[in-house]
Amino acid sequence: AWFTLVFFSVTVSILVFGLSTTNIYSLQDSTKHNASEAEKEDHLANTTLFRHCVLWTDFASNLILFIDFLLQLYSCPNKKEFAFNLLNYIDLLVSALIFHIVYSDLSRVNGHEDIMGPSIFKYVYALRALRLFRLLMHTRGMKIIKLCIKVNFIEFLFFAALFLTCACIFAAVIYFAEQGKNSEFTDFFESIWWALITLTTVGYGDKVPESVFGHVIGTMAAFSGILIGTIPIVVISSNYGNFYSCYKVRDKHKKSSLPVKNFEEGKASQKKKQKCNNSGGIGCSKF
Repeated sequence: AWFTLVFFSVTVSILVFGLSTTNIYSLQDSTKHNASEAEKEDHLANTTLFRHCVLWTDFASNLILFIDFLLQLYSCPNKKEFAFNLLNYIDLLVSALIFHIVYSDLSRVNGHEDIMGPSIFKYVYALRALRLFRLLMHTRGMKIIKLCIKVNFIEFLFFAALFLTCACIFAAVIYFAEQGKNSEFTDFFESIWWALITLTTVGYGDKVPESVFGHVIGTMAAFSGILIGTIPIVVISSNYGNFYSCYKVRDKHKKSSLPVKNFEEGKASQKKKQKCNNSGGIGCSKF
């Protein structure tokens, strides 16, 4: 029940962040220029009411998440590991910022000022979306993916090195292939950007090769990106299946296992039975 409440609070918090970016949330007058003063004041009052409702909703959801943070801190068996988790500091910083925003905005009389404050607050305020990622870290699927990445960390480093090597090779080739007066590849770093986008098969189209040789290089880069991209997919999928099977076996064993007390009694009974068998059954009969 508490996990459901926390998940709902995270969803509401992200939804409030989305509403805060819309025009309806802004206190600026969006009515027509020829509107009367009464219409403008009515529009401003309705917008202010909506803004305060959103802020109070954000405050309530943030309060629940802050309580969840304190409960995790209290119940965490390893305080050192909890202290070195970066997501905990981000969560605490976002909570403090939201409390500050709600307090400062509701305390204003006119409410025309920008509630976000300095630009750095805007980036921290947007980090609330990481709360959903932190919540997903408690699920079985994310734990298995995390374990797969941890076990195959060397393979992922090899994949990253191979990807960067191919990007440098294609960047150097396309730079020399597209040299000219009107070339969009002005330097090697611009070519690196094109190579990374082409290898990932994104293709923004901001830089396009014009020569025939450049088209061939672009085609080779796209196919190479597809082939290289299958490496982590194969590694994760194979290990994910193995770890998921182990998790299912472990959960099945937990459900079928006896309590600790019964287990100890069964273990003592088994030792007694083994002792009786070794002594030939002398003194072990009930008669």
